[in-house]
Amino acid sequence: MNEHFDDLKFHRLLSSEDALFGQFSELFQSSFPVNERRPLESLKKIISDESDVYCDAVLRNNVYVGLLVYWDFADFVYVEYLAVDPDIRGGGIGARILSQLRDGVRKPVVLEVEPPLNELAKRRIGFYERNGFVLLDNEYFQPSYGLVPGLELKLMSSGNLALDISEVIDIIHRRVYGVKK
Repeated sequence: MNEHFDDLKFHRLLSSEDALFGQFSELFQSSFPVNERRPLESLKKIISDESDVYCDAVLRNNVYVGLLVYWDFADFVYVEYLAVDPDIRGGGIGARILSQLRDGVRKPVVLEVEPPLNELAKRRIGFYERNGFVLLDNEYFQPSYGLVPGLELKLMSSGNLALDISEVIDIIHRRVYGVKK
């Protein structure tokens, strides 16, 4: 049974000098493979320079338990990263983070997932489906963050998108990945 999570707080990092950045950075680097991960210097830059990106350290009872990085666009929110401390995964915190995000932004949420080609990817998709997301049928390619090639992924969304999916992809590619048309 899931515990009560009223004590879950989102602490927005505004610089890499924030006291929680070390824990945030450690979980970030250990949770995502290098080909799906923004370089640390790039992460530091968006934390301080981008007004529509939220890099949140997630705290429970003032203890660091996870991270959430999302972009708040006019018509939707794009989740770039969500991770929970491995020692407490499976306890409902990830679901609660998504729930609080959706309740707070009150617009559709879009995120990337690996195609359902292995058990881990299938479990991850199942987690998002249990939390109100649907797997979209469109083809999607995650552009490179610059160090390694990009890769084929899938998009999932929660809520009805007001924009055509090609417009959503264009916004993500331009704003998040810096792809020029």
